[in-house]
Amino acid sequence: MGPRNERAYRLRRVQAARRRRCADRQRPRAHGHALPRVDAFLRARGGHRSLLEARAVLARDRRPRRTWGPRALYAPARHAPYRHGIGRRMNTVPMSPARATPHARPRAAARQFFFAPIVLRRYNERTAQRFQVGAASHKVAGLAAGLRSHAAASIVVSSPIVTASTGPKRFGGFVCRDARLACAYLPAISVRGLNRVFAACAYLRFAIRHIRPGDGVVLYNYFPEYVPVAAYLRWRLGRDKVVMDLEDGPRADERTLRGVVNRWSLRVLSRVCSPRAIVVSRQLADVMQIDDACVVNGVSPDAVTQRARFGDPVTFLYGGSIETGTGLDLFCGALRELARTRPDLAGKVRFVVTGFGGGASLAALADDLARSGFALDLRQDVGPDDYRTILSEADVGLSLKMPASALNATTFPSKVIELASLGLLVLTTDISDISLLFDDTSAAILRTADAAALAALIAQIAARPELYARIAQAGQRRIVERCSRHAVGARLVAFLGGAPDSFPSSSSSPSSP
Repeated sequence: MGPRNERAYRLRRVQAARRRRCADRQRPRAHGHALPRVDAFLRARGGHRSLLEARAVLARDRRPRRTWGPRALYAPARHAPYRHGIGRRMNTVPMSPARATPHARPRAAARQFFFAPIVLRRYNERTAQRFQVGAASHKVAGLAAGLRSHAAASIVVSSPIVTASTGPKRFGGFVCRDARLACAYLPAISVRGLNRVFAACAYLRFAIRHIRPGDGVVLYNYFPEYVPVAAYLRWRLGRDKVVMDLEDGPRADERTLRGVVNRWSLRVLSRVCSPRAIVVSRQLADVMQIDDACVVNGVSPDAVTQRARFGDPVTFLYGGSIETGTGLDLFCGALRELARTRPDLAGKVRFVVTGFGGGASLAALADDLARSGFALDLRQDVGPDDYRTILSEADVGLSLKMPASALNATTFPSKVIELASLGLLVLTTDISDISLLFDDTSAAILRTADAAALAALIAQIAARPELYARIAQAGQRRIVERCSRHAVGARLVAFLGGAPDSFPSSSSSPSSP
């Protein structure tokens, strides 16, 4: 017997002894049974390897994995729990009892990454800032939570836009659980212009280090910082695994540098990413000629509040981005008309304005209304906690995007989903997919976008609060049923996991009635 055969014979004897010991114990070893790896090693090498090399295989199998920092998110499940306790849930799927054996190892599941420059509550707590947690943040969190409700691994990756910071110029990255979701916040800087370049490098570095074949990526909107990482992901994953979530369409009337750059990035990303897309409305899918689309108007939170009646006075909330296209002039004209024609309603209605924009016009309106006894409360500089308090006290939520505006064809007022799911009566103009979601029995729809019609509708709500409270409850039930996280997650699982030809057209999308 030659030296090599003798070593192989001794190694097989060692294996047999270890098998007998494990059979007696009837349980695998603490760090995962390594004998199948040695067997595979010997089969691959024909049995002509030294005992030292076989021991190296054993040592590699027992090697401890990193349990801190971003890599802890993606470590194998047998080394869980980790610092944030999300390695197993993001990286593995349950194994059927028929396949579960003492030597079976966890099988990695395909993960879905959501790239979006958003912030959630934990980020503000960690950085001691008051960045806005807007509709985009709620929607992306809802999409990720919807996938998670179907046992699909989902991770939010964000290089937040921090140009509103009044303190530090640079924010470090960290991983955490935010809104019960796995979030990887990348480093960000607050220098305008350079922050986009910095974010592009951060996204690309994250993708190179952490995204592997079989994963999928959803890019929220078409920010220019996505271009380098989208090109890399197309090469790494394939075109069909990189999908855009289009919240807004391009605006030809936007002649600023920002508008030019956004239209350029949309053209580039449309050629790099999948021709399929998640869109915010059917109208946007038709305008952008996307044949294979999954329409997600918004996502309702799981916990909803049932409201039995309106308050006294009835509180109207107007927020979001406030400008002419989103109803600033309409709102101001309607309140002046109401103060002129219905002064008797001064003690029955109250108006609260949040969001950003329109400061000068709103201040002048507040002065005019004060002379008539109407209350207009400007609360545009509030944090997320204060905003939630304002929402809980409001009865009617206003969405006043103008039908004649370019915004009508390029976006959808997603905040109506949030307002209705929280039990507020939605008072909205008739634009985009509104008529597919609501009717007169579930919302107060302003058919004519002029100041006199809006003032009359406000007066009608103030005169019959019991009727409109029931309408608000009907709208809440409809939105929770059709836009819940579980319902949206089921559509996303089918859409993102399906073949490109599985969904013939946007008209077949079940997100709307």
